[in-house]
Amino acid sequence: MSLLKLVADVLHVDASAVNDDTSTKTLTAWNSLHHIELVIALESHYRIRLGPAEIVSLQSIRQIREMLARRGIAGEGASATP
Repeated sequence: MSLLKLVADVLHVDASAVNDDTSTKTLTAWNSLHHIELVIALESHYRIRLGPAEIVSLQSIRQIREMLARRGIAGEGASATP
């Protein structure tokens, strides 16, 4: 599953509404409850654990991709295509 599909599923929006510029400021569905659900989904899907500072800093798809890249996660799982 691509990152965009994962985010769209968690936020209950169409995948076409999610891209690298999507953020908590541009998508009203990305509220505090969905943010926690997204963190849980990211941790489960990518088998990672996020610290409190990382959780707070993940405010956009681009920031999520950057975090995944820092952890050496790339390819289909973090790709831009659904």
